[in-house]
Amino acid sequence: MATRNVRKVCALHDSIASVYDSRYEGTFCQIHDAVTWHYLQEVIAVLDVRDAVIDVGAGTGYVSLDLLQRGFRDVTAVDVSEAMLGKLRRNAYGLCADAGDRLSLHARDFHDLSNFGDCSFAAAFCQGSALACTHDYAQVYTEMHRIVRPSGYINISVDNRLGSAAKVLRTGKPADLEQALATGSWHWYEGDRRMYDLHLFSEGDLMSLVSEHALEITRLVGKIVLPREALAGVEPQSPAFGVALQHCIRYATHPCLMWSSEYVDLTCRIP
Repeated sequence: MATRNVRKVCALHDSIASVYDSRYEGTFCQIHDAVTWHYLQEVIAVLDVRDAVIDVGAGTGYVSLDLLQRGFRDVTAVDVSEAMLGKLRRNAYGLCADAGDRLSLHARDFHDLSNFGDCSFAAAFCQGSALACTHDYAQVYTEMHRIVRPSGYINISVDNRLGSAAKVLRTGKPADLEQALATGSWHWYEGDRRMYDLHLFSEGDLMSLVSEHALEITRLVGKIVLPREALAGVEPQSPAFGVALQHCIRYATHPCLMWSSEYVDLTCRIP
């Protein structure tokens, strides 16, 4: 079952790689990305461009491309989908002529990162919903912890269980809601077609990862505290967009409001 889910995730992303980026261009996504990078700066600022970094579930390069543009010399990108990595490669060469010297691509199931040695990286990033798509997120996190050196950082972005209730209902599958809220078990749909299983994270799920590995939380961020419906019709150049963005950044770390967000970003430091 677990292997089959990985194959389903890979098959879907292989099929949509060419249009993947265009699916995330709306107002909600723009504010989500702005909040993400506002707080990711804190991690990137303490790294040296000579540090080796890894992007797990890299997709078309959401993190990897930014790191290359910042001058990082040793960027590793891992994804189950070869087509997504192909798009990342093309994007990278379009941005940096020397991308081939600074970017390493690996098509593999990231439950198993055994091709990377212990303490190989200064930081590991897992953005998007990559961790939610795994059949054993704790195993993936354990692998990320293993390959990051002491004093290094692990950053993950996950689908927040409570904040995803509206997303579950928008699929037109209200029967899924009870199980999604009670256990975090849900499914990704393309139209009416169920594609693969995914996990919606509770606060307890995240805190268990932190305590199991004895990590230090450096930042916990809600992305974003305004619901999608509140942003309907808000144009990026409008005053309303600026106000929404300002408040989403300001309240992203609010201890109550963050748990109403669709996504939660967790950054930890390894002692």
